[in-house]
Amino acid sequence: MAGSKKGRNNNKKRGEKPKPTESNSELSSHQLSKSTVQNVVPAAPVDEEIKALYEEVYDKIELAYDGAFDILLGLGYSSPSAKLALLCGGNIAREKGLNMAENILKNSINFIDNYPLVNGRHAVDVLPCFQTIRDLITCMVQTLVNFAAGLYPNATRRELLQHVLDCKFVDVEGIVKGAGNLDDDETELDEFLKHNILVLQSVSLTWDPEIQGKKINNNPSGSNDKGKNVKLMSEKSLDAKTEDLAMRLEMKVKELEAQVEKRKNRPELFKEVLKTQKIEIASAHLTNMLKMELESRKMNDELEFLERRTSDLQVENSKLRAEISACKVNGAELEKKLKNAMKEEKGTTKKIEVLEGMNASVHSKIGETIQMTLQLGKQLHVIKEASNELEVRVEQALEKQEKANDQRKEEKRSLRIAKETRETMVTTLQQEIEVERKKVEHQWKTFYHESSMLEDTYGFQDGSSSSSSSSQDRLKTFLDNIWDNDCDIPIRPRCIMCLNRVARILFIPCGHQIICIKCRERIADECPCCKEHIQEKVRVFGAT
Repeated sequence: MAGSKKGRNNNKKRGEKPKPTESNSELSSHQLSKSTVQNVVPAAPVDEEIKALYEEVYDKIELAYDGAFDILLGLGYSSPSAKLALLCGGNIAREKGLNMAENILKNSINFIDNYPLVNGRHAVDVLPCFQTIRDLITCMVQTLVNFAAGLYPNATRRELLQHVLDCKFVDVEGIVKGAGNLDDDETELDEFLKHNILVLQSVSLTWDPEIQGKKINNNPSGSNDKGKNVKLMSEKSLDAKTEDLAMRLEMKVKELEAQVEKRKNRPELFKEVLKTQKIEIASAHLTNMLKMELESRKMNDELEFLERRTSDLQVENSKLRAEISACKVNGAELEKKLKNAMKEEKGTTKKIEVLEGMNASVHSKIGETIQMTLQLGKQLHVIKEASNELEVRVEQALEKQEKANDQRKEEKRSLRIAKETRETMVTTLQQEIEVERKKVEHQWKTFYHESSMLEDTYGFQDGSSSSSSSSQDRLKTFLDNIWDNDCDIPIRPRCIMCLNRVARILFIPCGHQIICIKCRERIADECPCCKEHIQEKVRVFGAT
C-alpha cells in the first residue's frame, strides 16, 4: 500500500546522502537551479482536506518509485546503483501505453545503460539534483500540480490536486489491469501529458556529459560563474529548448532501439515479474472483494432479522395497548396490575426505540463496510451479541405479559361467576320470600276466617266483654305461634348452574353449597366462588 511504514522505511534507506566527489562543484551548474527547485516546493496545505489530497498524490508517486526500485533490485542491480538511477534518470516522462511506474523504470534503465559501471563506479561522475527520493517525489508532485494549474487557471488548490488524482497516468494501481488500459477514458490532463512529452522532460534529472564538458571548458573558475550559467540557461527561449530536447529525445530513442536488441532477456524478465505481480495483486483483490460481499450479505441478513423483530414488537405493543384499554373498565381492584402493565409497555417502547436506533446504526454501518473491511467483523460480533440479548429480553417480556394476561382472564371469569352467583342467589331468595309471604297471607286469611267461625260457634257476643277479650287473646297467641313457626322455615339455596334445583352438594374444605346433584360433574377441582381446591364433594339434605 502507498504511504505504508514499509514504503517510508525504504525512503529512509534510499534517502542516504551519496559520497561527495571532486566534480560535485563542477556538475552543480548543469543540474536544476535552486530557483527552479524552490518554485516546485509545495506550499503548506490550507486545511486538512488539501493536506490529505496532497498526501494521497504523494503516496501514489511514492508507490511508483518503490515499485521501480524493487524491480531494479530484482533485475540484479545493487541498491546504490538503483538509487542513483532513480535520482538521476527516473523522471516521469509520459509515453503512450506506459504508466508512471513503467516510465520511471524505463528511464532509470536507460540511465544505467548510458552510464555503465566500470570497476564499481560510473565512467563519468554523476551528481543528482536531489539528495533523497523524498525531495524528488515532492518535486514531481508540484510539477504535476503546476501542469494542472496551466490547464485549469481558475481552479483552487484542492481542485488541482483532485485533477491530478483523477489522472489515469497517476493511477499506479492500474498495473493490475495492464498498461494498455491507461489509454481508455483519459482526462484532459492525461492528453496534455501524453502529447507534451517534452514538457515533462524539461524537468529531467539526467546529467548530460557533453554539456558538462562544455561548461567546464567555458568556466574554469567553477563556482564563481555558477550564477551566470544559471541566468544564461533561464534566458533561453522556449523554441530553442524545444529543439534541443527534441534532438536529445531522437538520439536517446535511437540508442534505446539499438540497446533493445542487445538486452532481450531483461524485458522478458521484467514482463515476467510484472505478470506475477499482476496475478498476485488480482488474486488478492478478488479475495478481498469476495470477503466484502460475504460480509455485506451477512449484514443484510442481520438487518432483515432486526426489522422483523421490530415489526413483531410493534404488533405486540399494539396488542398490549388494546388490552390495557379494555382492562381499565374493570375497576379499582385491577389498577395496580394495570400500572404494572403500563410500566412493561413503557419498557417495550424503549426497547423498540433502541431497536430503531440500532436499525439506523446498522444502515450506516452497511455503507461503511465497503471502506472498512477490517472493522466489519468486530461490528458484526457486537451487533449479534446485542440482538441475542434483545431476543432474551423480549422473550422474558412476552412470558411476563402472557402470565399477566392469563391472570387477568382468570380474574375476569371468577368475577363474572361471582356476579352471576350473587344475582341468582338474590333472585332465588326474592322468589322464596315472595312465596313465603303469599303463604303467610293465605294462612292469615285462613286463620282469620277460622277465628270468625269460632266466634260464631262458641257464641261470642258483643256484650260479654270479658269472654270476648279472653278469646281474642287466645287467638292472638295462637297466630303468633303460627307466625313464629313459619319464620323458622329455612330458605333452601338454589343451584348456580341450572338455577332450578336445590343445591345439595357441599364443598370441603371451603364449605360452599351452591351446586345441585345433577350439576356436580360440571364443576372441576376448584370452587367457583373462592377458587379453593375441592378435596371432597358431600351430598347434604338441608341448608348449612
